[in-house]
Amino acid sequence: MASSPRRMPSSPLEDGNGAAQTRRVDTIANSTSLQDRTSLPEPFSRISTSTFLAGSTAEGPWSPGVCHGGGPSALIAQVAEGIPAPAEMCVARVTVDLVRPVPTGELDVQARVLREGKKLQLVEVQVSAAGVVVTRGSVLRLRHEDQDLGQLIPQLNFPSAGQGVLTRPPTGVGFSQLFEMQAVAGSFEALGPAAIWFNMTRPLVSGEPTSPCARAVACADFASGIASVLPFSSWSYPSTDLTVSFIREPVGAEILVDAECWAGGQGRGITHARLGDALGWFGRSMQTAIFERRRS
Repeated sequence: MASSPRRMPSSPLEDGNGAAQTRRVDTIANSTSLQDRTSLPEPFSRISTSTFLAGSTAEGPWSPGVCHGGGPSALIAQVAEGIPAPAEMCVARVTVDLVRPVPTGELDVQARVLREGKKLQLVEVQVSAAGVVVTRGSVLRLRHEDQDLGQLIPQLNFPSAGQGVLTRPPTGVGFSQLFEMQAVAGSFEALGPAAIWFNMTRPLVSGEPTSPCARAVACADFASGIASVLPFSSWSYPSTDLTVSFIREPVGAEILVDAECWAGGQGRGITHARLGDALGWFGRSMQTAIFERRRS
């Protein structure tokens, strides 16, 4: 029997099934949704061709001075898109392995083409801090084909951007401050599956436009947070990787992340999400996370 669609929460303190929220709500952090995000600095600034400075708005929720996974992942996508291609190409897949915590401060980003042909280009990107590789990524670009295959994917059946309920992460600091978030099913404040529209209000890199692909990758990394199955106050669950696959390039500023997390008996979980925009679904993402109980 097909399950009924998740109901839009009537408030950010209620989940999609009408149950009271069980995740800790930080009222101070939630108040940051009222501030003017246009005054916040960009998470990254370019020092030279391959050197970037990660600032305070690149930070994530797990440790001070450590980047949110969405920032370096999006940076890898954007750097790879800057590599010349032999034909008009679009990103089909971004895979990032967060092999070590990515510190704020100076980062060296090196890209090289692993394979290139008439139909595809595969780019490898390494992010290093103080000479140590902290993140690796691969970006697959495919030749753009002007073929209409019809509507061969499900329709996006959630309310549009602007019709949701404002929601914020438990900490609401660093990278997450750069996003306006509107829940249309579930929320950050409730455990379980959720669907949230994200609007990245600041550029990824100071003085440079953010590509649609990089914006989508940045939003996709929030999937494990919006669909968490254990309370943030008692557990940490940083992602170790992120894969985003695209059937087309995203359009517009708002990205919908419809996410669900599975957690197993070996201390790890996977989060899978559908990604959409004003035209409908355009991709999927997958993350792996390690669950650890917080020390009291």
